[in-house]
Amino acid sequence: MWNNPIMQSIVMLDSFDKRRREYKRLGWVYAARNPCFADAVFKVGQTKVSPVMRVEQLSGSTSVYRRFELVYFVHVSDRDLAEGHAHQALAATRINPAKEFFEAPLTTVIAALDEAARY
Repeated sequence: MWNNPIMQSIVMLDSFDKRRREYKRLGWVYAARNPCFADAVFKVGQTKVSPVMRVEQLSGSTSVYRRFELVYFVHVSDRDLAEGHAHQALAATRINPAKEFFEAPLTTVIAALDEAARY
């Protein structure tokens, strides 16, 4: 059905039986951006559904008039722990302490997510 290997992987990983204890924390940490933002601002979050689906949810639930774009994601064994590590790595660039938006170069965001994937 999917010709793209990344999409094939997402569909396969998304189909895991998440009732098993070892899969309860399985998921992704992702970076998304919105073209409405002039600055290099990225939302860094975690999700148990595929990152593509999560970005669609974000696009439908905010008042921003353009859709979010998925920029980068990593598959992790503990999405909450990995997200915490990514947020800590990007703490100096956080725009609002109550939000998951960071103003940083894309390479910095990617490095933070790659590092978070080790946890």
